[in-house]
Amino acid sequence: MLKRTWVGGVMVAGLLVGAAGAAGQVREPEILREGEGAHRSALNQSELKKFDAGAWAKLSDWTNGAALTAGATTGKPVLIVTWADYVPTAKRGLQLARRMAEKFGPQGLIVVGVHTKQEWAAAEKPAAPKDAMFLLAQDAKAEFRAALDADNDPDFFVIDRAGQMRFADIATESVEKAAELVKAGK
Repeated sequence: MLKRTWVGGVMVAGLLVGAAGAAGQVREPEILREGEGAHRSALNQSELKKFDAGAWAKLSDWTNGAALTAGATTGKPVLIVTWADYVPTAKRGLQLARRMAEKFGPQGLIVVGVHTKQEWAAAEKPAAPKDAMFLLAQDAKAEFRAALDADNDPDFFVIDRAGQMRFADIATESVEKAAELVKAGK
C-alpha cells in the first residue's frame, strides 16, 4: 500500500510492505519513496534485489577518484544521486549527497553523483570531503539512469552492503536516514 503525501510541492509515496508478505508489518515507513503508478511499482520491484554492478561501466569522466567497479563496492554501502548542475534543486541534491559523504564516508559510505550528459563540462564539480569517497561521473548516453529507472534530478538511490538496491528513488528528506541505515548495516 502506498502512503501518498505532498512534500515541498512534490508528491512522494511512502511504501508500506509486509515483511513477510501478508504479515502487515511496515518496512521502513520513515523512508519516503517518490513517485506513483506504474513507475513507482517498477522501482518497488527493484528494491532488495541485486544491483547490477556492471552499470558502473556506463559512466565516464570520473572525478574525485577512479571509476567504480563491482570489486570497489563489495561490502560497502553506496548512495547515488542523479544531478544536472543547471537545475537548482538538483544542485542542492548534490550538496546534500556531499554532506552525506562527509558524515558517513569515514564509516565506509561511497557517494556517487551522476550528471546528465548536458553541460557536463561546465558543471561545478565539488571536491571530496576529507576521508570520504565522493565520486562524480557523467552519464553521457543516459544508460546508467535508464538502468536505475531514474526519471528526475535529483533522484536518490541507496545500495546496501550486500549489494542490493535497498531504496530506489527516495525523497530528499529521507536520504540521511537511509544512508544511516545502510552505513550501520541494517
